[in-house]
Amino acid sequence: MLSVVRQGSRVVRNVRAAYVFKIEIRKIEPGVLYSNPIPINFNIGRRLDYEKSIDVEHDLTPDEARAQGEGGQGSLEPDADAPEAGTNGGRAPDSKVTRLSAGEVKTDRGGNTKTTTFDPESGRPISESGTIREDFGSTPRRDNATAVGRLGAEGDHGGHLGGHRFYGDTPDEGIAPQARNLNTGAWKTMENEWAAWTRLGYEVNYKIDVYPPGAVRPDEFRTGYTVRDPQTGEILYENKSRFKNRAGQSFSRITWRQMQSEYGSLK
Repeated sequence: MLSVVRQGSRVVRNVRAAYVFKIEIRKIEPGVLYSNPIPINFNIGRRLDYEKSIDVEHDLTPDEARAQGEGGQGSLEPDADAPEAGTNGGRAPDSKVTRLSAGEVKTDRGGNTKTTTFDPESGRPISESGTIREDFGSTPRRDNATAVGRLGAEGDHGGHLGGHRFYGDTPDEGIAPQARNLNTGAWKTMENEWAAWTRLGYEVNYKIDVYPPGAVRPDEFRTGYTVRDPQTGEILYENKSRFKNRAGQSFSRITWRQMQSEYGSLK
C-alpha cells in the first residue's frame, strides 16, 4: 500500500513515504503478547529510506509492485499530476486553439504544441502529433472531456490524447472515449514518463494514431515518441506502444532513476 502524505489541507499522493505497509489480518492467539508499532493487528513492512521517491522497479519487491496494479497509481515516482510537480508552481498559461483546416486543429500552451487531425464528418480524431517541453500539472478543467467520454461505452472517460496536464483545455477533436482503466492506468503511466523527461529538461515528440481512424469510440491507440536533447538536437530515447481500448493494458516505462543515471538532467 502506498503511503499518502498530507500537507496542510491538501493531499499529495506518491511523493514521499517512510514505510511500505504489508496489510494482513493476523490470527490472535490467546495468552500471547504482541508487539506492533501499529495499534491494530496489521504487520508493518520494511522501512524505506526517508525522503526518497518510491521507484516501483528498484524500491519495491515484486509482490509490492504487483499490489499497485496496472489500473491504479500508474507511476510510483513523485506524482506529476500534483500542482507542485508542474514547472510553474501551478500557474499555467491558457491553451490557444487554432483551426487550420476543416480537418486539423492546433493547440498551443506555453512551450507545448500539438496538431490534431480529425474526420470532418464525425469530428472524431484520426491522429495527433505534438511536442512537449513543460508539465503544468493539475489545473482546472473546462473542456468537454466528460461529455466526450459519454459517447463511448459505459464508464468510459474522455481521454485527452496529448494529456490535459500538457495542453490544458482541449477541443473535442483531441479527446476520445477511453476505457477508464486505460485512462487512469497504462496511459497515465506513459504521461508520467513524458512529464518526468520534461522535468529533466528534455523534449518529448509524440504521435498517436487512432484506430479505426475517426471512430466515435476507438478500438486501439498506437503511440510512438522520441526524447530529444533541445540543446544538441540528439535523439536519446524512443518507444512505441499499442493500447487496446479496454481494461488490462500495460505500459513499461523507463524509471525516474534510470533517467537520472543514464541521461542526467539538463537543468
